[in-house]
Amino acid sequence: MSRILTQYRLSPVGRRFRMRRSRPQTPSDVQNSQTLVCDLLHSAAIETVFDIHPGSCAVGVMLRQCGYRGRIISFEPNEHVWEQLRYCSMTDEEWLLSRSAISVRDEVILHSEGAAPIVGTRLGSAIEVFCQEDEVIAVWLSRPADGQLLADILQCQQVRLANLACAISEAGGKELTVEAALQTVRQARWDVVAVHSREEESDSLQIADILAVRMP
Repeated sequence: MSRILTQYRLSPVGRRFRMRRSRPQTPSDVQNSQTLVCDLLHSAAIETVFDIHPGSCAVGVMLRQCGYRGRIISFEPNEHVWEQLRYCSMTDEEWLLSRSAISVRDEVILHSEGAAPIVGTRLGSAIEVFCQEDEVIAVWLSRPADGQLLADILQCQQVRLANLACAISEAGGKELTVEAALQTVRQARWDVVAVHSREEESDSLQIADILAVRMP
């Protein structure tokens, strides 16, 4: 039985951005959500999107289809996903790939016994490598477990937009609950623009995608 998530209202920032949208509403809620993301990227003058551990090329493809023409940097240490990402991005000079794993600490992470080590890189270090000084970026977290990176994201002054995927979990695991994520984001004085619920097909987890923005 699927869990019914709490409904959250759009913030004043979210309503203001919706009023700016030039494209008409579409019947698909998913497409509306994607269009809202791209409109926010444009309105917030985002120059680079960091796609953290995407698991596929879906985020990058969606951003391009919605009209985003800025730089996309995908961090994907999983070798099984790498070929798909490379294929999707090979003709896109503004879509860069990295095999580093964005983590809460700078360290070398052993992926599995006998496999090549994976370098763990902090988000702040990655920004220094890929971005110019004071360049405004967005961060897209694709896995619920990456909610642990939320504190690092909120501390980065260059970040204006973040899409946070957080798991609803009663098992006491490492997943960050939506309620905890919302509280943390608001305490850092970010505006929560929208919250969209979905179900993770692989393990039937209820996920909420939180779209939060920090404006100058």
